[in-house]
Amino acid sequence: MSVPYPAAPAAAPSRRLRFADLRLRSKVLALVGVSVVVTTTCVGVGVASLSAETAHMQTLVDGDVAAALQASDTRGQLAVYRRLTLQLILADTAEKSSATLAKLDETEKKVDDGVAALAAVATDERDKAVLATVDKGWDAQRTYFHDRLETQAKRNDLTPEQSQALAAQAVGEYGDLADAVATSLDDLKTEKRADLAAGVADATSAAGRARTTLLVVAALGALLLVALGWWIAGAVAGPVARLKRAIDGLADGDLTVPVDVDSRDEVGRMAASLSVAQAALRESMTTIVSSSATLAGSAEELSVVSAQVAASAEETSVQSGTAAAAAEEVSRNVQTVAAATEQMSASIREISQSSTEAVRVAQAAAEEAQTATGTVSKLGDSSREIGDVVKVITSIAEQTNLLALNATIEAARAGEAGKGFAVVASEVKDLAQETARATEDISRRIEAIQTDSEAAVAAIARIAEIIEEVNSYQTTIASAVEEQTATTSEMSRNVQDAASGAGGIAGNIEYVATAAQSSSTGIVEAQRAAAELAQLSGDLRELVSRYRV
Repeated sequence: MSVPYPAAPAAAPSRRLRFADLRLRSKVLALVGVSVVVTTTCVGVGVASLSAETAHMQTLVDGDVAAALQASDTRGQLAVYRRLTLQLILADTAEKSSATLAKLDETEKKVDDGVAALAAVATDERDKAVLATVDKGWDAQRTYFHDRLETQAKRNDLTPEQSQALAAQAVGEYGDLADAVATSLDDLKTEKRADLAAGVADATSAAGRARTTLLVVAALGALLLVALGWWIAGAVAGPVARLKRAIDGLADGDLTVPVDVDSRDEVGRMAASLSVAQAALRESMTTIVSSSATLAGSAEELSVVSAQVAASAEETSVQSGTAAAAAEEVSRNVQTVAAATEQMSASIREISQSSTEAVRVAQAAAEEAQTATGTVSKLGDSSREIGDVVKVITSIAEQTNLLALNATIEAARAGEAGKGFAVVASEVKDLAQETARATEDISRRIEAIQTDSEAAVAAIARIAEIIEEVNSYQTTIASAVEEQTATTSEMSRNVQDAASGAGGIAGNIEYVATAAQSSSTGIVEAQRAAAELAQLSGDLRELVSRYRV
């Protein structure tokens, strides 16, 4: 008989997608993914801030720093140009004058290149105004040198007074022009230094803001990771703890501990399987308890019926003894009739009395045979009732064996958690098989009783027929006493037949007594088997009582 197991909980609609329903691998990957996003965000913020800072510093270097350096270099070249002018004026040989003029041409070209470089790096309106002043002053200084100083300075035949006057001119008007250009370059350099300081301050402020932003993003990411990790740990540890509590209850024999896990991840599927196993075990235990109770009742009923059959067998034995005594009496009377027949010619009255006594004894024997027939028939009916009860017990044992097999299969499905119950199911199966063997033995014994009872009924029926025949013969003897002389030989033969029949009656009744004794022995065995069956039922109930359903 198959045991109906409750179906697993139906899956929720497909649109029901919760984080708890994700597989454990997906949950861990989600935490890793969030960690990657947080790390990438922090790195992105840092890289963006660093890139902006680098670009800003590069702008400062390419603009303000380059302009300040170029202004300083150009001013130095202007100072060299002014110093070379004085050296040219003071040169006293043609070689010195030529060398100084070459240096002046080279320095002039450097100043031109410096002014052009300043125009390339100083691009705002204020810088352009300063550069215009520098360019204008430089042109004035250079023109003054070429037009008013160079021709006189290249001469080597100037008198000391002329050289002094030319030097005074180079220091005076020419020097003022050179000082104006130098002052303009100093102003540009000062302005660029101020711009550079402001740019550095801006860069420092931007770096502070970037650092603050990076710290805020990192802190928020860390908080998010901690919260997500805590959530995932709770989503995994909580169901696992509830599942462990249910498994511990199952190990302790408690099948009532609920599995409160409704997720659809690996833990949820394990919980659903455990719930199905619990329900199946509860159903099996309930069925086994019911079957054991039925088995106990049947065993008790079998014991009662066995006691009744034993009493009937004892009564049959007593009645068989009475019938045997009556048969012996019939045999003795028939022998007496035979002797009287031989002496019939001398004592016809004695023959008549003996015949009358033989008729009475034959009637008593017929009545006893009828009583024995009823008793043996009752023994057959009782045997059939016992057979019906044994069939019920056999059916219950088969059901119990099948239930134990189902429980063993379900315990095997439950794995490690079902090992304890598998042992119990194996013991239940062994008890059921032992019960089946006991009932088969009882059935064989009862079939033997029924066979013996039928043989006894047939024998007693034959005894009754023989007694009726004896009664008929004795009646004929009584009615034909006057004819005994003519029929003495025939009568003697009939009396001999009656004697043989009486011996057969005695033998058959003795056989009935033996069969009744065998029935008593079989009933004792049946009672012992019923007691063993009741003990097995008690053991089964004790085993099942260890589980709470």
